[in-house]
Amino acid sequence: MTIPATSPAVAARSGNQQVLAAWAAGLAAVARYADRARQVLAAAQASAFQPAFAGGGQAGRLAGLAVPPGAGLPPGWRADAGLGLAVPDPDVAAGRWVAAALADAGYPGGSWQWLPGLPPGLAAAAEVPGWRAALSPDGSVLYAGCDLPTGGQPGWGPFDRRLWSPVSLGDDAVAAAAWAAEAGA
Repeated sequence: MTIPATSPAVAARSGNQQVLAAWAAGLAAVARYADRARQVLAAAQASAFQPAFAGGGQAGRLAGLAVPPGAGLPPGWRADAGLGLAVPDPDVAAGRWVAAALADAGYPGGSWQWLPGLPPGLAAAAEVPGWRAALSPDGSVLYAGCDLPTGGQPGWGPFDRRLWSPVSLGDDAVAAAAWAAEAGA
């Protein structure tokens, strides 16, 4: 997939060791969360079902359980037709326990929340549509950014230029490839 120079994206790159270390630490925190989430599922008698972890901006967050058609739901779970997954049922004590235990598992948040040098408004955002972050193939550069919202440039503020450099996806083949791969293209 090629991304044209006019691609509606805010993107930056960083080879700064502080940024790369934060990225590695954040990925490790997401992996620890996933392990704890699987332990919660085992305790909730739901480990026989395939956990569905979110991608994109909330990569690694447990979104629910993939339940095969015709299979019964584990105790405390309900079907969420919008997600196509089973999720903890807040109307049932077992579901409330699962939701609380998953919250205690400590999902570290989207990577825009733990990467240093991002614009302050972006770092404080609860959700960033189209957020992507990916390492170059050799692991020396992290590319990060998101799709532009309708209406153009968001009012987040600038990237810290000591840590990040703006990048045009149309002019940087490595950035475009990382961006496309992270988007699932």
